[in-house]
Amino acid sequence: MSKQVTTKTETQLTLDNADANILSAAKAEAGFEKLLKFRKGEFSIQDDVVPVGTEFLAHAAAWTKTWIKFIDGKLVERRLYRVARGETPPLREALDDLDQASWPRGHDGKPADPWVFQYLLPLENLETGELVIFATQSVGGRRAVSDLAESYGKQALAKRKANQHSGQPIVRLGVADMPTRNFGKVLRPVFEIVGWDEMASREGPETPLEKVASASDDMDDEIPF
Repeated sequence: MSKQVTTKTETQLTLDNADANILSAAKAEAGFEKLLKFRKGEFSIQDDVVPVGTEFLAHAAAWTKTWIKFIDGKLVERRLYRVARGETPPLREALDDLDQASWPRGHDGKPADPWVFQYLLPLENLETGELVIFATQSVGGRRAVSDLAESYGKQALAKRKANQHSGQPIVRLGVADMPTRNFGKVLRPVFEIVGWDEMASREGPETPLEKVASASDDMDDEIPF
């Protein structure tokens, strides 16, 4: 009985496809019990402010998009879509609870969609080794993740063509202005790439994103315009 062998070419194609999927998704727009949030111009983990300039290893290859559903303020469903695997989240119209008349009222008194769309990005503090998830639903936050993922995708594809390992980006937390039509200039997060960890795993940390702890107040990360 012949033994099936995975060739180097097949492995190369798999890695190339994963990198291409990340780059494509970025252009179309990267034990986790702690969430890194961005609110009102500040990064924070729970109630602790994380200073601008703090550096993290960003596991860009583990960038995940997710739909999460809340009923009576409680998380009842989470659907995860790993970008590197080519997994694409459905449009909102493909999910249930489309009747806005049945939606609960939000903080502004208007109907609040029980489904929330988020980006998740695993980050590892270079100084402490602490693993956190940057979770965002805002346009500014998603832009920060997709900008980082685009840079990672370009670097990874270039390294792959040169038969080199791309590693994962080291980023410095930053803040930038973002103009909006209805709110003028608002602050958004920035992940400035300051280096690369050539030894970092493409698959990201071992703890699965499914274990991210969420609460209803974790969803409010600036205006989701």
